[in-house]
Amino acid sequence: MKKVGENRKTEISPCHHVKLGIPPTLIYHGTADKSVPFENVERFTNLTNEAGNICELIAFKDKEHGFFHGSFFRKTNAAVDFNMTMEKSMEFLVNINMITN
Repeated sequence: MKKVGENRKTEISPCHHVKLGIPPTLIYHGTADKSVPFENVERFTNLTNEAGNICELIAFKDKEHGFFHGSFFRKTNAAVDFNMTMEKSMEFLVNINMITN
C-alpha cells in the first residue's frame, strides 16, 4: 500500500471487480509471497468461482512473488518451476476449450 496509496486499495483490488463473465483464470501463486498475500489470491479465487466463473489456483509452498519466471529472471530452479507452469497452463487451456465448446 505504500507504493500505490491506501486510498486506491479498492480500485486496484481484483476482489472488488469480480462479476459473472470474467474470462477463465489460472493463477500460480507462492504461499510465501510478500507482495500479494496468498490469502488475497484465495479470496479472489473463491469469489470468482462463487460468481459463476472458472478460476483455478495452484499454490506453490514456500515460493515468493514471481517464482515461476524463466531462468532469465530467476537463476535457481527457475526452469523446473517455469516448465511445470507451462505444462499446467496447456492443460488448463485444453480443459477450458472442452468446457466452453
